[in-house]
Amino acid sequence: MSGGDVTRIGFIKRAILAGAPGPLAAAATVLAAVAAPTLIQLAIGPYVGQHAVFAAYFPAIMLATALLGWHLGLLTAILSALVASYLLMPPAPGLSLSAADLGSVACFVVSAALIVVFADTLRRTFIELEATARREAVLAAELGHRAKNNLLMIGALARQTRRSGKGEEGFFEALTPRIDALARAQDLLKNGDWKSCALPALAVEALRPFSHPGLSVEGPDCTLPAAVCTPLVLAFHELATNAIKYGALSSPGGRVEVRWSIEPGSTRLRLDWRERDGPPVGKPKQRGLGSRLLARGNPLVDIEHLFRKDGVRCVIRIEGAHIAAPGDPA
Repeated sequence: MSGGDVTRIGFIKRAILAGAPGPLAAAATVLAAVAAPTLIQLAIGPYVGQHAVFAAYFPAIMLATALLGWHLGLLTAILSALVASYLLMPPAPGLSLSAADLGSVACFVVSAALIVVFADTLRRTFIELEATARREAVLAAELGHRAKNNLLMIGALARQTRRSGKGEEGFFEALTPRIDALARAQDLLKNGDWKSCALPALAVEALRPFSHPGLSVEGPDCTLPAAVCTPLVLAFHELATNAIKYGALSSPGGRVEVRWSIEPGSTRLRLDWRERDGPPVGKPKQRGLGSRLLARGNPLVDIEHLFRKDGVRCVIRIEGAHIAAPGDPA
């Protein structure tokens, strides 16, 4: 059953989804829910007899509960019992009721309470279904947006890799690890509910395929904005790939130190990739895909990619970082 099938009356739907009304509106609704069936009962009482004294109140109690919640629905039921006992049950007006009349009132109160519970359950279910539908619509839109971005990213990686001129076999050998890195970035975002990613988990996961005794990662637990997760994973991948091929990780005694910290009094994170004790490094004559990925103009804010003789160094600054609170998921 869809949300629109719960009620066919538009104003009831709008009233339920509008939330709790103000005190005056709530009081007016309760009074109307008691007064309307009372007037109806006074009008039709001579024709339907004593046994239908409370019949008109049940729909009003259900409607009041659906619109206002169980507290005011229960208040409507109690007021209805008092008004009906005083005005509609002989000797009227008055509250001198017989044992049979008291039994009828008690049965009405119990029945009304069950109606209140049922109507409030329907009300809550309807609100939850509507909220779920809205969340699903937002998630579907976000999923479509992310899928489009990922396809664009894969296309860009493919075009950039093809320009390397390594032939068909070399193309796939270069492209596949980059797509794997993109997939790892998506897993990290999923773990962060698509709202953030975390260090050191991101660095550890991105560098997992490049296991080397000289590779070390160190820094405080912190969260980063979702927008930087994919670029940072790809940056780690390119830096580590180059280090394995040409840099410090290409020799047994080489070391790569990955360190980060948050600048005092700010949310800017400084991440330092430093290679040591590897072969001499020279600046490449042509910019490869890694250099282009590490160029300015992406969510990583500011990047310094330096080719020093004693080893490559890359400093990345990221806005929006926060030290993780104790107990936060990694």
